[in-house]
Amino acid sequence: MDTSQKIIIALDVPDFDEMQRIVERIGPAISTYEVGHQLFTAEGPQVIHYLKERGKSVFLDLKLREIPNSAALAVKAAGKHGGDMVTVHATGGEKMMQAAVEASAEFPAMNILALTVVTGLSGRDLQQIGYIPFEALAV
Repeated sequence: MDTSQKIIIALDVPDFDEMQRIVERIGPAISTYEVGHQLFTAEGPQVIHYLKERGKSVFLDLKLREIPNSAALAVKAAGKHGGDMVTVHATGGEKMMQAAVEASAEFPAMNILALTVVTGLSGRDLQQIGYIPFEALAV
């Protein structure tokens, strides 16, 4: 695996123009870009199409947490637009995660990634939601 495939650049920008400037400036050095809520909500699927037209892989970091059918439909829509990876939130439950994985079967190269904890949460936040640190589970 070459370096361009080991690094994912997060496109945490507010609009298409800024995203486009970043991708053009980086050029072929990077092959995978992460598109999160901010950019995807502002600009929609055109972001995916722009990246795919340039031969890039698209990591849709949407952290889906929905009823199973809605999560599955969102995964299918992401796949139809060319998404290569989609995040679901593990707190959505086993049925939701399974529905997302089953929906991705239509797109053999797509990966479903389960997010367990949002990185911005502090220890107190985690206590409030009942999160048990992995170390505490060790026997």
